[in-house]
Amino acid sequence: MVYQENLRIQTRQGPSFEDITSKINDVVSKSGIKQGIVNVFLSGTTAAILINENESGLKADLELLFEEIIPEKRKWNHNATWGEGNAHSHLRSLFIGGSLTIPLKQGSLTLGTWQSILLLELDVRSRERNLVITVIGA
Repeated sequence: MVYQENLRIQTRQGPSFEDITSKINDVVSKSGIKQGIVNVFLSGTTAAILINENESGLKADLELLFEEIIPEKRKWNHNATWGEGNAHSHLRSLFIGGSLTIPLKQGSLTLGTWQSILLLELDVRSRERNLVITVIGA
């Protein structure tokens, strides 16, 4: 059995985090699927989807790491081509990725104690993001 639903999430200017774990749980519940997998796919190239601890210090550390390895103010070719000033957003999203898959057991996501599903906005402005949630199983 396959169940699919789109979620629209309004984000804040990046870098910003949205904990979407409960929203994904809601989709899983609606699907009625008890055993299988859930795929979360983000339609966009300046945001990312990840699983990690939803802790302020860790999120601040990630922002520091990004600024160190992919600085916003560097002269990027994409900025020169498009003039949007968001090349760093595209590059940062490449390191995390735009989709993830989570096993389902007894109708629940098999996340660890401290794991949350986070939507990471990396763009220079707020956006409405589209997520495609696909639940596959029985």
